[in-house]
Amino acid sequence: MGFDEKLEKTNQWLQETFPTLFDPSQPKPLDVHIVRDIKAHYKNERVAKKYPDDLVIKAALYRYTQSPEYLNCLVD
Repeated sequence: MGFDEKLEKTNQWLQETFPTLFDPSQPKPLDVHIVRDIKAHYKNERVAKKYPDDLVIKAALYRYTQSPEYLNCLVD
């Protein structure tokens, strides 16, 4: 699986797992420790919910936080 496919898979997982945080139509400012919190959730719940093993969480969060929609939500 290529990086772009992993990134898309991660974006889908984030939107499905945390719909109120990662709603592309209504972005919200994220906590500075969001990476730590998401990775902890992923590690704790992966076996029980059969989460995918090949997520690229940091890269997906970087792209999300650099999007114009997200940056605009910080200004409002």
